[in-house]
Amino acid sequence: MKLFTWLIIVIVAGALSLLLQDLINNNKTTLEKKRKPLRFSTQKRELPVFGRVFINDKIGTSSFVYLDTETTGNKKNDEVVEIAIIDASGDELVNTLIRPKHRKRWVDAEAIHGISPEQVVNAPMLETIMPDIIAAIKDKNVVIYNAKFDSRYLKDALEYAAEVHCCMLRYAEFYGEWNDLTNDYRYQKLINASRHIGYCYEGNHRALADCRATRAVWMHMNRFNSYIT
Repeated sequence: MKLFTWLIIVIVAGALSLLLQDLINNNKTTLEKKRKPLRFSTQKRELPVFGRVFINDKIGTSSFVYLDTETTGNKKNDEVVEIAIIDASGDELVNTLIRPKHRKRWVDAEAIHGISPEQVVNAPMLETIMPDIIAAIKDKNVVIYNAKFDSRYLKDALEYAAEVHCCMLRYAEFYGEWNDLTNDYRYQKLINASRHIGYCYEGNHRALADCRATRAVWMHMNRFNSYIT
């Protein structure tokens, strides 16, 4: 009788152990689906319009510049009101307000970056400083936090770059938050990326401040990968 009782206990314990292991595996699968582990592909990732993101290519730091614009909005017919470009050391190459050719007011955008029509009334137009922009990015690896957005307004100039790299796409994979709806990594705002890496973001969404934040995020990611030597 005792032997039979022990046999029943062993069988029940084994079943419970298998059930517990199954629950653990299911939970692990769910977590992995929500936040996938960091992967650095050795392949070139195709991007629309503005080039490719290289993951494990070794490129010298001096070949990198960081670019950001502020605009009158986010539509194709909007215009640039500020542009900044810094080099790999963080030194300014271009940093200026821009006077739009057509737009006179941009209330919604002004609420974000704080640049008013009055501030740009004496600023140069984009085509006036285009030679300076081209000189700063020619044959360089240009890093932009949301390259698809900025390339709308600088498409001709960016053709002079060696490559254009989207920091936002790369950081999305680096951070690893999975989006089931898009079946891809979720994009993160630059200010959140800056906070995540411990960078003190300053400048209230201005072009120069965004350039410096982008550089900080890019260099932080590179410390975890042999992207740059």
